[in-house]
Amino acid sequence: MELALCSVKVLNAFGRERPDLITDEDRAYLLDRLRSARRDIWEGNIGAHLLALLAVHAFAPDSQLIRDGIDAVLAARNPDAGVPFIPDYTTFLGSVAALALAKSGAERLLLTRIGDYLCLQQNDDDGWPFTERVQQTDVEGTGAVVEFLAAVDPERYSEPIDRGRRYLGRLVPATTRRPAAGADRPRGPYSLRPAGSLNPPTVKRPLRCLMPAASGPRARCVHFAVRMCAVAGFGDPGVLLVRRP
Repeated sequence: MELALCSVKVLNAFGRERPDLITDEDRAYLLDRLRSARRDIWEGNIGAHLLALLAVHAFAPDSQLIRDGIDAVLAARNPDAGVPFIPDYTTFLGSVAALALAKSGAERLLLTRIGDYLCLQQNDDDGWPFTERVQQTDVEGTGAVVEFLAAVDPERYSEPIDRGRRYLGRLVPATTRRPAAGADRPRGPYSLRPAGSLNPPTVKRPLRCLMPAASGPRARCVHFAVRMCAVAGFGDPGVLLVRRP
């Protein structure tokens, strides 16, 4: 999000013929983010990547980053020659599919191979990204992986499961009161949403992961659910905690 917002700022300034509105920090931010990416497509997000390339072209049209970026986008084309917004959701969709395999009685060797692979994708902040070699972790992806690992072998994967639950637990605000207007501080210079913001569709799976957590009694997890629901805009926390067949 921050890369896209910075790119829009640059494109807007040059489109208005006001390059003076762009600072050296803006240029450095774009270039540094593209150079430090862990994969050819920045954070696995082609939309943000293309915006960044357009913005860099506005002030550095001969940059090698542009040529390399175009090659990476072309390499990500689908068989129909179209370009996807996100090339893949390997970690997230892989864990969801793996949970279905686990529930259908797949061979243990296959499940542990998947589990071992998913553990390698856990980032230093204890969460999981939606795909490989992406720095930004998220609630939904982390919840999906933790749910699968706990279903397959909670002892074998106890450490990554505990780390994932701590990650989810850290996202709970200290209060259920909504902050006053302007009280939230953004994550960075180009951010629109406060750190820890949650979308209602992403809450259900993480709550299921936290309910059986060994770090505290069940009542503490229920209290967690009530607080989470208040922040996410749900009314009855029961709708989140019931596992549907």
